[in-house]
Amino acid sequence: MFNEDLKSYRTISEFFRRKIKMELRPINKESPIVSPCDGRVLTCGKVSRGLIEQVKGITYTASSFLGVPLTAGLAKLQQQNKAKRNSTCDYDDAHSYAESLLKYRGHALYYAVIYLAPGDYHRFHSPTEWQISWRRHYIGHLFSVNPKVASWLQNLFCLNERAAYYGSWKYGFFSMTAVGATIVGSINVHFDP
Repeated sequence: MFNEDLKSYRTISEFFRRKIKMELRPINKESPIVSPCDGRVLTCGKVSRGLIEQVKGITYTASSFLGVPLTAGLAKLQQQNKAKRNSTCDYDDAHSYAESLLKYRGHALYYAVIYLAPGDYHRFHSPTEWQISWRRHYIGHLFSVNPKVASWLQNLFCLNERAAYYGSWKYGFFSMTAVGATIVGSINVHFDP
């Protein structure tokens, strides 16, 4: 923490957005990808049959989380976004959707769900070198994302407000999404693609 005196923060939001001493979080320059935030990994793995695991045993589709098919081209995506503002994708086959995001046959999509507890540092950073091509804001609820709630509320991360960033890195498609929650409803980004 940059300032360890908790009384110096005027609001909860100010505490969440606090700066951190970067020397406390050294980045391995040899690693192709690092954690984008301080938090606890709830689950991670390969997207299988187009499904992402929310918590043990509860899944949601990549298409409901990421939205419209992203391989259609940026202009088409922006046009669809205007027509279907803030709605989720009606992609029938979750597996086909996930496959459409792959750059090469035989590659796979991977995901990580990282939970930020109320006391955690709430800024997030780029996890790798990548080019962000497009972003989308999904209006939604602000349900708690506490792991206990995530264990019984189906599609929690698809229901909550979120800001999704889409682009590519050296292995193909890459996306990072910040999901809002109770008390922490705002997502502020210091750049826009």
